[in-house]
Amino acid sequence: GALVPGRILLVTSARKHGYVASPAIVVKSPTVSSISAVGSGSSKTSSGVGKETTVCIVLLPESYVPDNQSDGNGNTKTATLNYIGSAKQRHYAIHEIDVGEIVLVSSFKHKIDSQALFKDKSGPSPGLGMGIGSVRDPFARAKPVGGRRMDDDPFAGMMVRGKKGGGSGPQTAGASSEQSQIDQVMEYLVDAETLEAKSDLGVMDLAECTKGISQGSDDIFEF
Repeated sequence: GALVPGRILLVTSARKHGYVASPAIVVKSPTVSSISAVGSGSSKTSSGVGKETTVCIVLLPESYVPDNQSDGNGNTKTATLNYIGSAKQRHYAIHEIDVGEIVLVSSFKHKIDSQALFKDKSGPSPGLGMGIGSVRDPFARAKPVGGRRMDDDPFAGMMVRGKKGGGSGPQTAGASSEQSQIDQVMEYLVDAETLEAKSDLGVMDLAECTKGISQGSDDIFEF
């Protein structure tokens, strides 16, 4: 498909975010925005069908100046929607992009760890998956028998003598991996910006999106 994680795009969101034809990389494939009623809300159309959107990391213009009040990062966690960060001396934003805001789909597609780059918070809320059966079952919230070992064992969690316990734990290693991922992505985006300035950014061949679709039919395909 065209809009798969790792695909380089050019996107424009002048009124909402202030960038025009900025390089972006897809971190979440398109989804249709959920709607609750027809004809109301910004994400609805006259037919009641939600807009198709994709989540991208967008390279912000070099002239961008961070503003804590406008960025809203005070309540936005790293690698989540609407987060604005910096790497390689440039700023980037994680934005939900309407497919109508995509100016160009390039032929460049890179291998990325989309789960490390974007923490999707759109899943079901905790507790929503608990059915009536779990409420009636008095053992539904009970811990497994082995779950009390950490509480009963006074030596649980202690480190074996001889092993160094520096700051290289799993959390530190994970943060380092995420930073290396975003550094690599920023290099991709800056390279795309350079190519676009020279009009050398290749456009994706539409034939790659239509493989397996018969010609001359009324079949509808999606990106």
